Amino acid sequence: MRAIYPLVVLVAAGTAQLQAQRVIEEVVVTAQKTEQSLQEVPVSVSTLSGELMQSAAISDVQDLVQYTPNVKFSTASSEPIASIRGFGTGAGGRGFESPVGIVIDDVFYGRTSYVNDGVFDLDRVEVLRGPQGALFGKNTIAGVMSFTTVQPHWERRGRLSATGSSLAGRKLEGGVSLPLVDGVLTSRLSFRTNEQELGIYNSTTDHEIAQDDYSARAQLLWQISEAAELHLNVWGSERDLNGFTRQLLKATDQSLSEFREIDPETEADGFDENLSTNEPGFRERKTRSVSLKGKWRPDFEAVYNAELTAIISHGDIDMPFLFDADYSPIDFITAGTRGPENQHHNALELRFTGATAAPFGWGEGLEFVSGLFYQEASLEISQVITANVSNFSRYLEAGALGAPDLPADLVTNLVALQSIVGDQIESVDSYTLTNSTTEALFGQLIWSLNPLWDVTAGLRLGRERKDTEVYSQHSGETQIAKPVLSQEDFVANRSRKENEVSPKLAVSWHASDEVSVFATVSKGFKSGGYQAAPVNSESLEFDDERALSREAGVKMRLLQGSLVMNATLYQTDFENLQVIDFDGTNFITKNAANAQSKGFELDFLWLPPWEPLTVAGSVGLSRARYTDYPCAPAAQEGENKPAARQCDPNNRDADPTNDSDASTYQDLSGRELAYAPEVSWSLSPSLKFPVADGLLLVAGFDLLHQGDYYLEADLDENSFREATTKVNLRLGLADSHERWHVIFHAKNVNGVQEIGSMADQPLLAGNYIGYSLYDEPVYSVDVRYQFGRNL
Repeated sequence: MRAIYPLVVLVAAGTAQLQAQRVIEEVVVTAQKTEQSLQEVPVSVSTLSGELMQSAAISDVQDLVQYTPNVKFSTASSEPIASIRGFGTGAGGRGFESPVGIVIDDVFYGRTSYVNDGVFDLDRVEVLRGPQGALFGKNTIAGVMSFTTVQPHWERRGRLSATGSSLAGRKLEGGVSLPLVDGVLTSRLSFRTNEQELGIYNSTTDHEIAQDDYSARAQLLWQISEAAELHLNVWGSERDLNGFTRQLLKATDQSLSEFREIDPETEADGFDENLSTNEPGFRERKTRSVSLKGKWRPDFEAVYNAELTAIISHGDIDMPFLFDADYSPIDFITAGTRGPENQHHNALELRFTGATAAPFGWGEGLEFVSGLFYQEASLEISQVITANVSNFSRYLEAGALGAPDLPADLVTNLVALQSIVGDQIESVDSYTLTNSTTEALFGQLIWSLNPLWDVTAGLRLGRERKDTEVYSQHSGETQIAKPVLSQEDFVANRSRKENEVSPKLAVSWHASDEVSVFATVSKGFKSGGYQAAPVNSESLEFDDERALSREAGVKMRLLQGSLVMNATLYQTDFENLQVIDFDGTNFITKNAANAQSKGFELDFLWLPPWEPLTVAGSVGLSRARYTDYPCAPAAQEGENKPAARQCDPNNRDADPTNDSDASTYQDLSGRELAYAPEVSWSLSPSLKFPVADGLLLVAGFDLLHQGDYYLEADLDENSFREATTKVNLRLGLADSHERWHVIFHAKNVNGVQEIGSMADQPLLAGNYIGYSLYDEPVYSVDVRYQFGRNL
């Protein structure tokens, strides 16, 4: 009885908090390039606050998107994988521009690499689902993830948080606004350091794999006058990984027997926290970004709330890496960059926004956004594959290329190799340099016909030119690598021009102050491109893809404003969908004919009458299918519906042992897309209990569910990932004035096992490699202090 007495006191204290219905504050978003209430935007949008990231100890975007329906983000690849409603990047997409647009502080970034580097000191996140080309950047055919960091304030205020975790993790993050000239000049400085082990040990090289991340941002806001301001935003990041974390997930007995002769601890278990590769490898990333945004609010008689915005930006990423490309203890193949891989862009965006009287006196008014977008970008991708062919016989003993049944040309070369003494090194140097120029005009009108009805019309007209130089060169006395990799020496220069027309039409019905209904039709576009450092001249290019999306939704504020609930039904049809496939030795981007995604998404936030309790949640249902994909790559294991023989008329595939035109293809028409779970949901109740004067007990848990899906584009049955439901817990103490908190977190307390990415082990049929998420509970303590707010 004495043991439960304190609990009774707490419940009684919480019950005393029952009072008049609480009201959720209005959420303001910039989903249409102007500030609007979330409930008025005719777009499927989810918003997440920086406060959520702090209270739930969310360390990166991969964790964050678990709270949003029909969205996935994974850092399991050098180029992070982002998808919305089943469409997005795949693993290995180094030359692939994401169909999910990335925006940080109103600046458009074309690649997902920028996300984890620039997203810190966060104020809010907006996730826009469906084609957003009418207003945002380019190639935003699947949606947009928009991140807004904490902006400079005119009062001195700041925050600092420190986190220690059970994976030897040490994270510091903070920011401070420093006024420099009262009412004229202010600034904000912020930073993040994050050092942690990844829970993986390389038994062959005898070292733990760890990652260090250091980021900083400086902002300067100059209020030139009441009508004009300039905002300078400079940030940079350095991330170092002392090894690659792809490990052996499945292997034949033949392969394991050969591997264990070198490293007896070799296992084919993605969750044994052990990998065995003779080359430790590394991956570094240095990111830099500079933007200057100017705003001018002129006083036009005919235009209300007129605002001119100009944004000049530069972004640059250097990313050198080296890894063991055979993923085994055998000293056979490594792959890496020749110098750093480089991505950079320079961009200009001009916008004019405002409102005018309704045209012809029809309606109550007209709001508009108009602008132009210009970008110059360069992408330099290199890959040097180095093979110690003296050890190729050991890889053959492990079962490479179906040994002992080898093709005749390889046997001839291997016989010649036996007479050569010492290590024999072959290398294949491949390179792609793409320079692109993008120009676009965009605009949107919101016509308020009466207090109940709005019509929104948007349009983007764009054109893009890409000039590319591509080559591959073999060197070495022996000729083993050329047939194994299907490599050919070549040099090619290509150019392509594309035109974009992305319209949008939406109708909104404001049934009441609490309920709005909308219907939207939009088209999306994603440009084509070139393979990243290919080893041969087959299929150097891939074409553009297009989408038609229809959605209808409802946005509601119920229970006297204490419950906000938004729901959307949608269908998107893709034509000439771009997909990334690993053919056994190379990642290839190709067009997969047609696909369709349809489904439902809902998110809600509820403040019950009992004041300590807050409940948030989301539900996503998505059915993403290829409607027509007759020449898909065949899977090693699976049903492999036969494809037509004309899929490979020249028999040019990466496996030289294959003598059939059709056996390396399958018909995936009607099958699901990879990385596209049909069901996802989250539920996050939280409590803030008063336990003493000015002191709160903070508690909560998260249930995060992802349905099953495939990890490989060929839908190999070994890449099937079972549905998971993770449980996170938190408990701590906080100041009632939000000055500080100390919270203990336990993530994945139920030990869910999850594979982040998967691919065939090169040349070894029946073997698979991949990236596993840490499957044991991770415990951490987060301490936070902030000052200068209205306490």
